[in-house]
Amino acid sequence: PMQAVLQSLERQHEEEKRTALERQRVMYEQELQQLRKQLTPDRQSMQIPQSQPLQPHQGGMSSSPSAQHRLRQWSEEREVVLTRSLRKLREQIVRANLLVQEASFIAEELDKRTEYRVTLQIPAANLNANRK
Repeated sequence: PMQAVLQSLERQHEEEKRTALERQRVMYEQELQQLRKQLTPDRQSMQIPQSQPLQPHQGGMSSSPSAQHRLRQWSEEREVVLTRSLRKLREQIVRANLLVQEASFIAEELDKRTEYRVTLQIPAANLNANRK
């Protein structure tokens, strides 16, 4: 009887955990989608509805072809920088993992009981999508 109660509680806990993780995943996906939209605004969001033309004194964004071209160019440049940064990070992670493997091998050869690991730590301040 006690074992059945424990199993029931474990199943309930696992289900609640699974549900919470799914909710969190959906929330993160939505947040990522919003960040992507902020980083790479598409052409449709740049076009101004015909019913509300911008007046020069109103401020805001111009919909002239040159402004759209500059925005598109900025977006493409930012994408290139992001891709280059990710490639560099990936290379550094691979290098760190290789160094860890080598250190572990040396420790094993020397009969040392030492375990080496690589942990990627990103400061919270660096997780801001608008960081320059």
